[in-house]
Amino acid sequence: MTTSGLLLAGDVGGTKTNLALFAVKDGVLAPVLQAHFVNAGYPDLEAVVREFVARAPSPPVAASFGVA
Repeated sequence: MTTSGLLLAGDVGGTKTNLALFAVKDGVLAPVLQAHFVNAGYPDLEAVVREFVARAPSPPVAASFGVA
């Protein structure tokens, strides 16, 4: 894996969303930041992601989501 920068991973369910940022260090993913969100408090997934990314040390270069 040669990606440089942070990677965003998300698990989006009907009631909650779990997000995490990872850095690639020596070919291994290392967690940088994690958070859990209750979906009822947000109008859409974009709002959740924007709030989470605002906490990050830098913006992610790629993202992947699993959606229920």
